[in-house]
Amino acid sequence: MAEVEANKAVEIRAAELLRDFEKMTAITQTEKLRAEFLSKASVEYEAKMQQANWELYEKQKATKAVLYKKEKEAEAEKISALSSFFAKQQLTDAELYA
Repeated sequence: MAEVEANKAVEIRAAELLRDFEKMTAITQTEKLRAEFLSKASVEYEAKMQQANWELYEKQKATKAVLYKKEKEAEAEKISALSSFFAKQQLTDAELYA
């Protein structure tokens, strides 16, 4: 009888140890998956941030190009207007002194 009880106690202890082992394995697996998904989310976030920064840079570059073009057009228009003004002024002066 004592031998049967001892065997049962050993079996119960083995089952408890197996249960504890499986519980720790599940916790470890859960933490591993959590870390993996967190890492994946961090990588995806960083990639999206870099993409957004690149798109912003491209838009800024395009805007600066348009601004530069408009400034040069305005400068050319100003020079043309000044040239026309001086030509008319010289013509007026020539008529005045002729």
